[in-house]
Amino acid sequence: MDLRNSTALAHLPALLYDHRGREVFAVIMKASVRLSDGSPHPDPLPVHASDVLFASGAVQYPADLVPWKLGTDIVCNGHVYAPFGTACTTCDAELRVGDLCRELKATGPRRRPDADPEPFERVPLGAEHAPGLAALGPRSEVRRRYMGTFDDTWQRARAPLLPEDMDARFWNAAQLTSSRPLVGGESIVLVNLSPSGRIDTTLPRVPVRVRLDDREERPVLDLVVLEPDVDRVTLTFRVSVDVTGRLDGRTPKVRIVEKRCAPLGRRIAA
Repeated sequence: MDLRNSTALAHLPALLYDHRGREVFAVIMKASVRLSDGSPHPDPLPVHASDVLFASGAVQYPADLVPWKLGTDIVCNGHVYAPFGTACTTCDAELRVGDLCRELKATGPRRRPDADPEPFERVPLGAEHAPGLAALGPRSEVRRRYMGTFDDTWQRARAPLLPEDMDARFWNAAQLTSSRPLVGGESIVLVNLSPSGRIDTTLPRVPVRVRLDDREERPVLDLVVLEPDVDRVTLTFRVSVDVTGRLDGRTPKVRIVEKRCAPLGRRIAA
């Protein structure tokens, strides 16, 4: 494949198939920057071919090799911190990105399921202590309803293609998703999701363009992963083009061009 670029973004081109059986040529790109100042993060995330899991089995980073997404998925990995570092049994946390808002209540560990929560200074985000901001696996209840029908009729007449009744919302892997793709510049507020108590910043703009053969495509931001514990926000961009019957066994020439990432706003502790 002819892949020429002037970008430091992690990137991967791939030929995929959607639930209609169409050939989709996708180019996936990732930019990882510091939440505190928007500078390049020293430990950027790669493009993930499959779900990356925590030791608990929960999804840490959802798979990027999917044909399409609707809107922008927003995932937050990390912990809920007790306000002012004072141990408590429950506390509220909040994440806002643009017009989207998710409030959650964190509870401390319990010695038994029927016991009262114990005091904590921090607890991990996730189903046990603070649900609502994690990525979802393909077999989660939310995504399974969009999976389509894998029955004997599908096995006889459709396999290995995906079911025709699959809903494209299946590819969205977050509990918080914008109805329209974010573009950068949206405000970000995190409350009790870092030791500082509060972070106010903005989603960076990453001016990147992709040329497939002689056609320029504008990438769509389809995933934002916030990780305040490691001062990192990662943005995943995608170009997906229906190329059914157009490639004749060849792959398109791909060129990725990126300008300097616009900086984030200031980090404010309260």
